[in-house]
Amino acid sequence: MRTLHIDCGLPVSKWLDVLKATEYLMNRTPTKTNEQLKTPYEIVNGTKPDMSNIRIFGTAAMVHIPVQRRQAAATKGPGKDKIELGERAKEKIMVGYNETGYSFLDIETNTTEVSRNVTRWFEHRTYHDVINQPRRYSELTHYYGGRTTC
Repeated sequence: MRTLHIDCGLPVSKWLDVLKATEYLMNRTPTKTNEQLKTPYEIVNGTKPDMSNIRIFGTAAMVHIPVQRRQAAATKGPGKDKIELGERAKEKIMVGYNETGYSFLDIETNTTEVSRNVTRWFEHRTYHDVINQPRRYSELTHYYGGRTTC
């Protein structure tokens, strides 16, 4: 757990998210304590765990903003065109796994939310990169030389 926390560079206040992610990964890792080298998840549930959702912990991702939230944000400020011209995704940090998606840390609000709607993963960007470099999608595409895929 300590290595995962240090490597991703999250603040110490997010240790609980690191603990939950470590538990999720350890329950899906084979162990020598049984003869068949099964994972703890496999022993309890009787089926092999789905590993297709495993991502590098602490990396950045563009998380889709639901229409309802965009509409609520548009009604707070002046201008009715904010929904169509506003951001449809926001860069956040993946801080955990969930059965229905991933847990993401919003740097600006310091809140954690669960989402499965990820438009793009930036597995080479960490927490420190996100807080020290541009966060908007248009700036990210400029930062990566206009590429739209990673």
